[in-house]
Amino acid sequence: MASATTEIPPPQAPLPYIELKPLPAPMEQYPTVMKVLKLAAIVLLSIALFAWVGFALTLLVGSSLKVGLICGGFVGAIAGGYFGWTIPTNTKTDQYRLATLKQLRPLFESDPRALEIFKRMQTNWFAKGLNRFEQTYHNTLLHKDLTVITEKAKTNRSDVQRVWKIFLDNLHGQEVVNADQRVVTLDLSYELLRLEGQMPQMESQVYAHPNLPPDEELDQIAAIQDVCFGQPYVATKAFLKQKLSESDQTLCIVIKDPDRNKVVGFAYTCLINGELTLGGIARDPGAVCKMPGPAGQPDISMGKHLIEEIQKRMIPEQVLRLHVRESNYSAIGLYQRCGFQLGEKVEDYYKKHPAEGAYPMVYQKPAAQLLAQTGA
Repeated sequence: MASATTEIPPPQAPLPYIELKPLPAPMEQYPTVMKVLKLAAIVLLSIALFAWVGFALTLLVGSSLKVGLICGGFVGAIAGGYFGWTIPTNTKTDQYRLATLKQLRPLFESDPRALEIFKRMQTNWFAKGLNRFEQTYHNTLLHKDLTVITEKAKTNRSDVQRVWKIFLDNLHGQEVVNADQRVVTLDLSYELLRLEGQMPQMESQVYAHPNLPPDEELDQIAAIQDVCFGQPYVATKAFLKQKLSESDQTLCIVIKDPDRNKVVGFAYTCLINGELTLGGIARDPGAVCKMPGPAGQPDISMGKHLIEEIQKRMIPEQVLRLHVRESNYSAIGLYQRCGFQLGEKVEDYYKKHPAEGAYPMVYQKPAAQLLAQTGA
C-alpha cells in the first residue's frame, strides 16, 4: 500500500526587518486611585522623615521635642507635596504608553517632524501620565500630534500599524481633566478610521445672512466650544442666533461628517463694536482632517479652509479682527499663514482656563481682490 505523503509548504522569505511585537497593554482598575495612594505614601514618608530629623535636632540643641516634631512634620508635608508633584507616579498604563513610544521612535529617525512629536509625547503628554490638560486647546493639539503619527504609520509596515492601533485603542475613551476642571473623554474613533484608510470626506456649508444653521447644528457648535474653550467662552445657541442676525456682514461656516450627520468644525463672524470679528473658530478635537484645496492645489487643514472661506466672502479693503491666547502658537501660526498681522499683547485678556494675555490680530482684504462669488 502506498503511503500518503504530506506536502511541506516552501519556507517564507524572511522579512527585511526585525518585526515589532506589540507590548502587552495592561488592564488596570482604578489607576487614579493608585496614583493618589502613591502620592499619599510619598507625603507620609516625607512627614515621618522630617519629623524624625526635627526630633533629632531638638535633642542636639536641647529644645522642645514637641516643637521639633511639629516643625519637622510641617516641612515634611511641604517637601512631600513637592516631591509627589515632581516625581512621576506613573501607572502600568502610563509605563506601557511610554514604552511603546520608545519602541516606535527609532523607526522615524529620518523624519524630523515625527521625531519632534515623539519627543513631545514622551516628555510632555505622557511623561507623568495623561491626567489633565493645562490649556483647553491642549486636547486639540494632542489629537493633531496623534494624527501625524497615524498618517505615517498607515503608510509604513504592517507591524508598525498593529502596534500603533493597540496604542490608540488603549488611549481611546480615557477621561482627562480639562483646564476648566471638567472631565473630557478622548475620542479616537476618527484616528482609528484613518489608520484603516476609512476616514470620511467632510462637507462644508456656508450660512450667510439671513440664513442660520438649524438648531441641531447650533447645539453641536456650542458643544464643540464647550470642549475647546470652556466656560464662560461658549457662545450659546441664543447668542449665535442673535449675533448672526444682526448684520448682513455676518456668516457661519460649518463642516460636517455626512456619515454621522455631525458638525466637526465651524467658524462664524459677527459685529463687535461695529467691527467685523471672528467670533469663534474650532473643531471637534478628534476630527483632524483635510479639506479640498483650490483647484490644482493640495488639500488644506480644516482651520485654513474655514478662514479662507470667510476671507473670500469679504469685500475689498474690509478688515477682520480676532484675539488669540498668547501661548497658542499653533493658532497664531495658522492666522499668520492666512495673512493676519500680529498686534501688541493685551495683558490679562483671558480671565480663566488659565488667566493669560492675548494677541489681537488683524486681516485686511487687499483692494485688488474681489469676491469669488461675484465673478468680477
